[in-house]
This record gives sequence, structure tokens and C-alpha cells, in this order.
Amino acid sequence: MSQFDIRDAGDYIAPKGLYEQNKARPFLGSVACSHTQLTAGAWEEIQLVYTVGASGLADGAWLKLAFKFYSDWALFQTSDPSAANYVSAEYQAGPLVPGQSPA
Repeated sequence: MSQFDIRDAGDYIAPKGLYEQNKARPFLGSVACSHTQLTAGAWEEIQLVYTVGASGLADGAWLKLAFKFYSDWALFQTSDPSAANYVSAEYQAGPLVPGQSPA
């Protein structure tokens, strides 16, 4: 059996700057929170923002958030934004480097 030559795989062309952009990110990504302090008993809207890291997310991957629920907490709900304990999630694509496809 012969040694594999990487050139046999064909040309691989990445948009200029994509490698540097990905290497500059934390490997697993980062999380930011809109609050640094909460007051017990207060109703707050809290925003968590996860930025994908250099490792990326595979096709079909998902994120899971875990919260410690106390006995007096109600469960989250996703059907009525004006009601208590509403939770939602959204995706925002990051900036593309020149020549990069949004797909």
C-alpha cells in the first residue's frame, strides 16, 4: 500500500482570512450574559449570547442549557411572549469574510 499524498485529495481553497478568523476565536466559543447581578424576587429579562468557537458546530448539532430549578419556580414556556416565564432562542449569522458563502 502506498503512502497517501495530500495532493491526491484535490484543491482546497478557503476564503482569505477565514482561517485567521476561526483561529482567533476561543476553541469552544464564548457566552455573554446581559446581567452581572440579580435581585431575589425581581422579574428580569436575561439575555444569554453564545458565540460559536473555532471548533464550530456540526450539521444537526444542538445546544442545551441547564438551569437549577427551585421548588417555587414555574416551568419555562414558549407559547405566550407576554406571559410569565417565557423563553425563546434565535440564530444570527456572523459576519462573512470576502468570498465566503453564507451556506
